[in-house]
Formats: sequence, C-alpha cells, structure tokens
Amino acid sequence: MAEKSGLWTTGGAAGDQQASYSQADDSDIKRVLAACAGFEGVAVGYNNELACSDGGDEIVDVATGGGIVDGKYFINTAVQNINIPSASGAGNTRIDRIVLRATWASFNVSVTRIAGVDAATPSAPSITQTSETTYDIKLCQVLVDTAGDVTVTDERVWALPKETYQAQIFPSTQYWATGDGKFYFTILDPKMDGAVLADVKIACHTPSTSGTPTVQVARGHRTTASGAPSYSDMLSTVATIDQDEYSSDDDASQPVVDSTYATVYIGDLIRFDIDVKGTGTKGLDVWLEFTL
Repeated sequence: MAEKSGLWTTGGAAGDQQASYSQADDSDIKRVLAACAGFEGVAVGYNNELACSDGGDEIVDVATGGGIVDGKYFINTAVQNINIPSASGAGNTRIDRIVLRATWASFNVSVTRIAGVDAATPSAPSITQTSETTYDIKLCQVLVDTAGDVTVTDERVWALPKETYQAQIFPSTQYWATGDGKFYFTILDPKMDGAVLADVKIACHTPSTSGTPTVQVARGHRTTASGAPSYSDMLSTVATIDQDEYSSDDDASQPVVDSTYATVYIGDLIRFDIDVKGTGTKGLDVWLEFTL
C-alpha cells in the first residue's frame, strides 16, 4: 500500500485502520512528526516532499513524502498518478486542485483531486477544512485544456512554524489614499531573520462602492549596513478586496507571493503601497504570515 495514515481507532477494517501498530509504524510516525516539527502541512525534507509534476496528458504525478493533516500523519511511499480529465467546451480550460484530504468517517488520509468548473476564465475550487470531519491540505493547482495538457502550479502548505504580523494602515474612519509607503515597519525580531512571507490578507472597515481596492507589499533590503534600502514588490499578484466586500478572503484573485523577494532579514523595511483605493473605502488592516 503506497498511502498510509493514522493514528486511527484500532481493530476496525475501514480505511487505514489497523489491528495494532508496530515498532516500524512507530518509527515512521516519528520521522514524519520530526520533519513537520509538530506543525500541520507537508513534511519538509521527508522523501520527495509530495512534489507534484506533469505526468503527461491528463496525469499529475504526486511524489513520495509525508505530512500532518488535521492531527493525522500521512506517508506516501510510491508516486501517485492522478487522472485529470480534459476540459470540455470550445475555448474552455479548468483548474483542479490536488490536496491531502483527511476523512474521519472513512479513517484515512489520501491524495485527492478536487474538480474545478470548465470555463473560459476558470477559478480554482475551494478546499474544505472542517476538523475531525473532512480536512484538506493544498498540494497543487492543475490547469487543464481540452487536449488534456496540464500545467501544474505548486501550492504545498509546509509544516513550518509561523509568525504573523498585523498592522493598521488606515484607521477605521480614514479614507484610503493611493501611493507608495502609506505604512512601514522594520524587521527587528531575531527569529525573523531569514523568515519567508507565505500569505497576505487585507480588510477594510467601509467597503468600496466602485472599483477594487488594491494593496502591494514591498521589501526594503539594504545591501550595506548603512545604505538606503532598495525596494522590491513581494507580491506577483497583489492583494485586492472586491467591490462591496470587507476582506480579501473570498476574492476570486488571491495574492501570490513572489518567491524571489519573499525572504526578509533583520533591518529590512516592510512597506505598504496602495495601488487602487476604490470609492469610499475606509480603514485598512493588513495581516502577514511568515514561515520561520
């Protein structure tokens, strides 16, 4: 069996239940836990880290590796070949998601495809994260066309310690204004030296009645101890809030971190730029998540 997960109640025959757990099981579990450092996600450095790749027409390959999903360990010992059916309809494509899914009712964790919807401009399907019921951890997105050709985008969630920062750019009664450098903060915490920006969320207090409020995050990095910082945009896809919405959580276009500029160091400045203010938008809170 390539896939194995646990620990589940012993004695049953459903899913990955076992009559008992052996010394070998104990060792495998502890290897995964050590690689995950006690956090949820894909185990860093364990086998081939569940890397996803193009396996040919209508196929995505998921490599060996392990992880923790909703408190359950998962081990994959052989490449999984996941079928991705071709998109249908002239000019259409589709975005599917490949996840690790813990299903408590069937006592297992498995590599699972979540099907998207065929469309001229498709969006990725949502994941489910209901603890002790159904819980997904992202591995990749797969864009497929009508010929069955696939394009794989890595979106593995890594089992690493995280640090979050929240900043208020504009008070709740202040209108948004466009321009660079509406707020700054400096990286000073020693544990943040070498941290990597993983996610960005934004929220307003009064939503835009017209237009899409847009925020860019930039890193100011000094090449010398006393030199002026050189700024680089940290997001290849900016953070937005849809018209009449209060936060970026359910936007069709989610922010994407540019890995080239994602790493921060002691003394770096983080700058917040307002590219689009929208109409009547007031108050801005920004939430940044870093992996350490």
